[in-house]
Amino acid sequence: MKKLFYLIFNLSIISSLTAQVNFYNNTFYNTNFSSATGFNNLTGVSGGASVWYTLASGASNKVLAGSHSSQVFGDNSTVGGYASMAAGSFTKASADNSFAIGQWVTASATHSVVIGTGRWSSTPYASNFTNNFANSLMVSFNNTTTAPTDPSLFVGPIGTYNGYTYSLGCVGIGTTNTKGYLFAVNGSMIATKIKVATYANWPDYVFEKNYPLLPLNKVAEFINKNHHLPGIESASAITNDGYDVADMDAKLLKQVEEMYLHAIQLEKENKALSEKVKLLEEKLKR
Repeated sequence: MKKLFYLIFNLSIISSLTAQVNFYNNTFYNTNFSSATGFNNLTGVSGGASVWYTLASGASNKVLAGSHSSQVFGDNSTVGGYASMAAGSFTKASADNSFAIGQWVTASATHSVVIGTGRWSSTPYASNFTNNFANSLMVSFNNTTTAPTDPSLFVGPIGTYNGYTYSLGCVGIGTTNTKGYLFAVNGSMIATKIKVATYANWPDYVFEKNYPLLPLNKVAEFINKNHHLPGIESASAITNDGYDVADMDAKLLKQVEEMYLHAIQLEKENKALSEKVKLLEEKLKR
């Protein structure tokens, strides 16, 4: 019975109140109320700060000094922050309350989460896909020899970062810089339907009786001088800043409505001119 107890709970390595379960060659330094199951796991650092309430399971994992209440699972993974977790192969959670799950991924900022795969390197963790934004989530699955520069999915924090303030947080697809917008996509997007819920100043005001319709000769002067339509941004402005789809739809509709007013006016003038020509022809026939 004593022999069985020794095999299951070997409490003998370096510090007290530490359990090595089932397997062997796990090492503990300044460790209390912690456990390891598997092979060649390391908890704590010789001469370093104490480690409390941790668990290492798998092979060649590390719980660094000061990583209280943290867990590491898998192969060659590391936790280095308070209440952090790393699971997978060559994953690393190096900040307080950070979580890294997958292979070759690192969570290096407080309350950061990373899920997916990075890129193998002969130097452990050197090419890991890394989330270095506090209070955020990154998801990326890389199956190429080059490391991705941005995550497939980024969920950003509430607050101010990158010079922008986010009251609800933000979501990025292929980017971590949403430039102040709640949702950003770096690349092409396809959808079966897109609806703009509201627009405050839809241009039906063009049809009001006192609307100041710009005469066509003034439109021509503006085009000759500026090389774009009145009320529409120039090509250089669009190139630099892009444009708001709903706003541009409204501006283009305004142009269409103004063209209809011009066409209606020209039709009236043409009709009046035709009647004058008809009367003149009748007089000439007499």
